[in-house]
Amino acid sequence: PDSCAVLWIRAWTFREIRTG
Repeated sequence: PDSCAVLWIRAWTFREIRTG
């Protein structure tokens, strides 16, 4: 299962990709 750290890291990386 995804831990809290993994979840926030995923959101951060996804945001970085979307913003460029």
